[in-house]
Amino acid sequence: MPENCRSDHGRAAGTRSTAQPAITGLIQEYGGRWTIAYQLDLSVWSAERRSQDGRSRWFICDREPALLAARLADAEAGQ
Repeated sequence: MPENCRSDHGRAAGTRSTAQPAITGLIQEYGGRWTIAYQLDLSVWSAERRSQDGRSRWFICDREPALLAARLADAEAGQ
C-alpha cells in the first residue's frame, strides 16, 4: 500500500476488502513507473508519472483501483 495511504485494519479507508487484490495488482504492475496514491479527502486513487527530463507530468485518477489500472494501460499503450 502507498506510504501516504491511510489504512483501517489493513486496508485503505473507503475501499472494500474485495478491492485489495486489485490494489496489489495495480501497484505491482505500475508502481515502478507511476507514483500510486490514495487521496483520502477525494476518495480516489491517483497515479503520477514524470518524464525523465522532468518537463512533463501526467496525472490519472479513478475511484476504483481496477479502473485506474485500465486507464494506466491505455495511457502507456498510447505513448
